Amino acid sequence: MSFSFTGSTSATPVSSTSTVINVPSGVQDGDFLVLVAVTWTSSGGFTLPAGFTQLYDQALSAASTHQFALGWRVASSEPASYTVTSASNAWPSVIMHAVRGGAAISPVLGNALATQAAYNTALPPPSYSEQQSTSLLIYGYGGINSPASGGGGLSLPSPANLLSGSSTGDVNNSTGGADYGVIACTSSSAPGSATITTGVDEANFTIELAAGGVSHTATAALTVTPSFSAARTRGKHRTGALTVTPSFSAARTRRKYLTSSVPGKAVPGFVPGRLTDVSTVSGTTATPAVLSAAAAFPPVTVQTLKQGKATAAVTQPYSATCAVTQPYSATAGVS
Repeated sequence: MSFSFTGSTSATPVSSTSTVINVPSGVQDGDFLVLVAVTWTSSGGFTLPAGFTQLYDQALSAASTHQFALGWRVASSEPASYTVTSASNAWPSVIMHAVRGGAAISPVLGNALATQAAYNTALPPPSYSEQQSTSLLIYGYGGINSPASGGGGLSLPSPANLLSGSSTGDVNNSTGGADYGVIACTSSSAPGSATITTGVDEANFTIELAAGGVSHTATAALTVTPSFSAARTRGKHRTGALTVTPSFSAARTRRKYLTSSVPGKAVPGFVPGRLTDVSTVSGTTATPAVLSAAAAFPPVTVQTLKQGKATAAVTQPYSATCAVTQPYSATAGVS
């Protein structure tokens, strides 16, 4: 599934503790929503709406009255609007930015924030290394000066890899001196700096959004069943050594699943016809699948021959074990 821009909305209230931000028109379940707020305020930070994963909520470098917050969610039965609250009266610029085509599960592969303890007119994106070449990079530029400055004049970069329609332009709260804008780019090439006429205490972010997959028949965990066969050569007066051959069979159940293929991430990427299980997850990394099984089998009956006749049946228990590991070579043993 390729990325596309759904829409954006903004709000610039004056001296308020509550900012109502509309959900962009056309948002569907599964769209990726970014919510960013910057403001001058007398004290305290923001509270993002329930359901948003907060990445940042902090005072900026040049002044404690300059606050910045950033969060995201995957759209699901969206209301018409959300409310962002602040600890005291604020003059914010608030933006909701929506794109389509991202992963539905664990969509954020990484993020970064650049701040400066100065009022700058050149606003570079933060230093960030893209984890997947198929990702979408969402960039935010801007910051806060003061209510007296009025702000304004933010010019966002327009690189060749800009996702069509994704630039919000300058969202300026002229009463509070907050300016912000968001763009999205479809490759790892950095889009360059934004510029602004009136210097701001900047807060420039990057979010890496994993590419989404398609709905296809995927496979559940691999079930491994160990087994063995035993045979011996029978002579006239004795039997030869027992030869035991280990083996195993493997089966998995199939199910429908909407996912993204993100190697090394917490989300297993199902690829039809390939074994792509992730069995252990820690934070944002995953170990290769190690699927093992062990089972005891009924005793093998060994015929002991004496004087040309089978006079006694001696039973001896055997057990078999096997393991399957990436890249899916198999080992088996019998004891």
